[in-house]
Amino acid sequence: MEKRRADVPPLKKIAYDASVVGEGNWWDEEQTTTILQKKIDAIFAQIEEYKRVAEHAESEKLRIERVKVDELLSLLENVHPDKVNSEMPEIIKKEILNCQQHMQTISQLRKRASQAKEVTVQPQPEATPAIDASEISEHINRIDSLESKVLHMASRLPPNYTKLVKALEQENKDLSLSIKVLTEKIEEFIKKDAESYREKEKAEKRIEEIFQASSKKESELLAEKERICTEKDILQKRVNELYLALETLNSTIVEQTRDLENVSENRVECANQCHIRIKELENKEIDRLEEVAFLVRKYIDTGKKNDLLLEEITELKHQIKYSAPQIISIPEESNNHKEIIKSLQEELHQLKVDVERGKMDYLERKSSANYHKRKSVQHEAELSAARKAASDLAEVNKHLQSRLHESEKSKKLSSQRDIELYQGMIRCSLCSTNIKNVALKRCMHLMCRACIDERMASRQKTCPLCGTTCTPNDIVSVYL
Repeated sequence: MEKRRADVPPLKKIAYDASVVGEGNWWDEEQTTTILQKKIDAIFAQIEEYKRVAEHAESEKLRIERVKVDELLSLLENVHPDKVNSEMPEIIKKEILNCQQHMQTISQLRKRASQAKEVTVQPQPEATPAIDASEISEHINRIDSLESKVLHMASRLPPNYTKLVKALEQENKDLSLSIKVLTEKIEEFIKKDAESYREKEKAEKRIEEIFQASSKKESELLAEKERICTEKDILQKRVNELYLALETLNSTIVEQTRDLENVSENRVECANQCHIRIKELENKEIDRLEEVAFLVRKYIDTGKKNDLLLEEITELKHQIKYSAPQIISIPEESNNHKEIIKSLQEELHQLKVDVERGKMDYLERKSSANYHKRKSVQHEAELSAARKAASDLAEVNKHLQSRLHESEKSKKLSSQRDIELYQGMIRCSLCSTNIKNVALKRCMHLMCRACIDERMASRQKTCPLCGTTCTPNDIVSVYL
């Protein structure tokens, strides 16, 4: 348009940004939503301005019509018959025609304003100029000057009621035609308003359905998330129990190895217990692997369900995105458009936040699954190490059993020698048959009672081993 009001900013400057962010080749969703919001705000601001201009023009037109009709009626009532001129009726007709032309120009301007008001999305760059207050004031001044001339000329004319009646009838016809046109326009406008209201109701129903579907999907996602969290906690508890069982197994294996090293009699029993414990742990590990496989399958199923839910959310998002411009294009005169668009944008933002939360939950579940997978691999490695240690312990047990048999054989031989040595130590060194049961106080040598009695009977009062003199009082009985 050629002329604009100062408080109405141009649409292109608001809708499009000349910076790199506004006119870039690649826009993300936030930038597109901000640009669309700017366009919508500019369109609604321009619509409101057109409404105000049209209402002001309508009120000015009605005011001018009322004032001029009242003045003409008062003029016709106050005409004096003394001032008569033959040329005055022609001049009055010309002035009335000029007034009608000015009224037609005002109606054309009003139509242009209404057409400009109806244009909402794509304003024409080469359209007719908008109504300005200066133009209205110029037309009013011209009409005032023409009517002053009419009053001046009519003051000189006698009353010609037939011509006035004809003129009034013609004006009445024109007014009736204009009223018909206006009624047709009003009916069209009412029809458009009803259609727009129906479209608005349909859009609201569609938005409510989308909102209900999104809320339902969100509740399903939350329930699925809670279920996965509970399964994750259960799996973590089972893994911790298995880890504790492995630690207890390692501690028991270490204790049993120490017991095998220290106590040679319990080695066979420890080996049997180790084998039984290893079998139990193998059974537990098989059960745990089955549980892990079941949980992995369930996690894969939940991931697929999550992907399906994300696809449905993206479809709902696209539906809302495509339904937004349709809702914007509905020509309405109420101020509920901005509220509807804001609510749609809030719902879009909420859906976007829900999608991001779903992605974060999916990544968390994926990381937890990888963590549990690594833990299971680690536990499998520990279990294989435990099995290897058990096999090593079995080999060590076999080696220890062989050494035990050898040591038992050697112990039997050494015990026989010890018995012979002990018997030689407790037997009398003189006769080598009797047990030592007498000791001499002087030299503390041991011998049997028979040998010392024979020695004393033969009056040999010396020790047979060292030759120390002794008496019968030096002989003392001992018990070995």
